[in-house]
Amino acid sequence: MKQSVWGLLVLASCLQLTSSVREPEFADVKNSLKLAQGWYWDYATARWAPPAGPTCDLAHVYPYNAMEKVVRKALDKWPNPAKPDDRHNDHEAPARLLAFLDWLFRIDEDAVVNPGVHPGGFHPGRGQIDHSAYLNRNGAGLVARNEVLKNEAKRKIDIDPGQLWRFTTNNKLVNKRFAIWQFSREKWDWDDTHGWLKNKRRYYQLTLPQHDISQGAQISLTNWQSNWESWKKSRPITLEGDTNQWFTLYNVRSKRYLTAATQRSTQIRAIIQVDVAPDSQWFKELLQYCTSAPANLRYGEHWTNNLIDNWVDPMGDVNGNPTDKECEGARRPSAVFESFKRHSTNPAILFSSTGSITSTEPTYRKYPAYNFYAIRVTTSVARTCNGRYGEWGDYLARV
Repeated sequence: MKQSVWGLLVLASCLQLTSSVREPEFADVKNSLKLAQGWYWDYATARWAPPAGPTCDLAHVYPYNAMEKVVRKALDKWPNPAKPDDRHNDHEAPARLLAFLDWLFRIDEDAVVNPGVHPGGFHPGRGQIDHSAYLNRNGAGLVARNEVLKNEAKRKIDIDPGQLWRFTTNNKLVNKRFAIWQFSREKWDWDDTHGWLKNKRRYYQLTLPQHDISQGAQISLTNWQSNWESWKKSRPITLEGDTNQWFTLYNVRSKRYLTAATQRSTQIRAIIQVDVAPDSQWFKELLQYCTSAPANLRYGEHWTNNLIDNWVDPMGDVNGNPTDKECEGARRPSAVFESFKRHSTNPAILFSSTGSITSTEPTYRKYPAYNFYAIRVTTSVARTCNGRYGEWGDYLARV
């Protein structure tokens, strides 16, 4: 019976209004969130109906425009040897994008969904519930779906496993594709300051032929006192079903990556090339995965959702404070709570579309007397996110 009515869902109005042009959430995610929110099938009208309580639509914690900017900036500096100079190449762009997906799809263990101040509230139950419990309400199954979507999104950034490396505790360099590769028996010293990969037993380093920086050029061990070869090591990369952390090694001279091409051949090769055009299908598909991340979604009160717009829309923890993950998505402030939509006269109040209290906002010209939803900060007001800011806040719009 469930499947026979899915097609009758009317979902066009269930979007957070954060951008004039945006990629919609996957239909199955929206449908499941309706279940989690407590929508029910009304046999009298033959349509789905929302539960009693405030009018709600889908609300992102980390806003859509910031997600779009993260993806766009990565593509703008996607490493490509054909680019005229290294200023337009960010060797970490693929690893950074993978790290962003890990963060965005990480279910916030500290976040709660409040019952709201009206009957029905924001979930079909009483009291605060963990966001992870909310995602699984009424058989929604969004915790498992979140993991599936994350892995699908990360597979779109399909780095050649021959280009993925990690150091062992005894300083050997392990390759993801080949357990035994050309220099797998060697032990190494990594000079993080200069980017030199030096052999521990001999005065040798991994290097390229002096005049060959072309695709497929062979890597060899040469005397490190002749010419230094600079590499750049990426941040950790995690993969589905693999507990190890990997990294890439970018060769500065060639703008290519250290690659175990075969067990006996080590080369430099360009990393996976994707369609970096702003309207490309690849860009749109990855962005749709981002906007569909269940870990970043819940239903929230409609007008508060619009008031918050492109700010962070926190769920908050059990005490009403932004969680660690929410602070990681906030910008280091030049004023108190710059990344959150705070009350114009009471900085202890942060607007949240699933807040536990309500408050008017006199500076909001549309509805200054409307009781918007909010959370009340209980820690030191000016220092709630101190020490917890992360890099993803740098992508928020400056509003």
